[in-house]
Amino acid sequence: MSDRPRIDDGNKLKDFEKVWNGIPISFFMRLWLLPFIVALGNVVMDGHSLRDTYNQVDPGANGAGTAAQQQHTQTRNRRIFSILIAHISPNAAVRNYLIQEYNDDGIAAIAYIEQDDVGNIPLQPSVIEEMEEEWIAMNMENSNIIISATCVLEWGNFVRLKGNMFQTAKTNLQLYQKFLNGLPSQLQNKVMDERETPNAAFAIGANYAVPHPLAGNAHPNAGEKNMVQVIAYFNRLWTNLVNKKLVRLPAANAADENANYAYGRGKGKGKGKGKGKGKGGGDGKGGGMKTPVRSMNEKVCCYKCGGLGHVARIKCTDGSWIYCATQIQISADILNGIQYPHIPSAQERRATQQRANEAQPEEQEAPEEEEDPEDVSAQFAAAELEDGDTNAEDDPYSEY
Repeated sequence: MSDRPRIDDGNKLKDFEKVWNGIPISFFMRLWLLPFIVALGNVVMDGHSLRDTYNQVDPGANGAGTAAQQQHTQTRNRRIFSILIAHISPNAAVRNYLIQEYNDDGIAAIAYIEQDDVGNIPLQPSVIEEMEEEWIAMNMENSNIIISATCVLEWGNFVRLKGNMFQTAKTNLQLYQKFLNGLPSQLQNKVMDERETPNAAFAIGANYAVPHPLAGNAHPNAGEKNMVQVIAYFNRLWTNLVNKKLVRLPAANAADENANYAYGRGKGKGKGKGKGKGKGGGDGKGGGMKTPVRSMNEKVCCYKCGGLGHVARIKCTDGSWIYCATQIQISADILNGIQYPHIPSAQERRATQQRANEAQPEEQEAPEEEEDPEDVSAQFAAAELEDGDTNAEDDPYSEY
């Protein structure tokens, strides 16, 4: 054929430098083939890209259009074949097989190498089971996403990427549920609102919207959760909390003695920029470092999560409160079983506290810390915090 492109380096894509060695790999479609197909979109012949031809949406696809248009489609298809061959190692048996058997048909050749055991290694059942277990346990903390101004966006991106790695990708509903479950504790009241009364604005519309190339066509996932909108909404809520200093962000590049704390919905009176009875304990003295009423060290143990260097709830010198950032209730059996080499066990610490309480004279005036929710029983039971003033003017979520 006079119009057959040469199979040489001149057919290699400039923005796709990968050369497949012909050995099947796991996630072949995502790691190699999909980027290759995307790069085909940068090669245009007779007014249409090679990716259009691969997707069979050009004028001469499937026998449609004029004879000239059909000829142009066939030429582009042969160019796809030549480019594919140029990106497969000469030492790969699959390359020779394609040249011998596929008659320069690029679309058919791509369909062949996409198959399991040709280009892709299917995941073993044990691997799939391990991935499912990881998905169930996955949260921001074990995904190495630290609390920050952008952590909600990072978490949403991570959930979407992980969900797409399964052989059968996670559904929009599964992504939605995992995303909500893993959000920071400061957003969980809004998560409960969303679960009880789902926001209709989060539903995918009946048709593709602009700028999607299929804009106006029926959307196959109509009515399902639009993860882009869900993530954007909760990020706005989170940004609002950060801007109002109702979220404790770890100090950048420095050891932060309060890094295990997060603001909650306390009743503390704010000073400085606070609005009186602030939901998160006010803004403190200009929103700077919070100082607990008693010092924290490596022998202080939290009865909510079992961690060191902080407690479940404690009052600060400016009248605000800070709380353990743990989002779930750890079972009593696990907490009781934690044993550190440098401090007594949980049972021993509680027994010591109880003896100290019993030894205190009844007529003695109760110390200030007895009113402090740092109380051992409150920490261990993780009693639910009171809501405080519900005035919408002071509600950090009110503008949403």
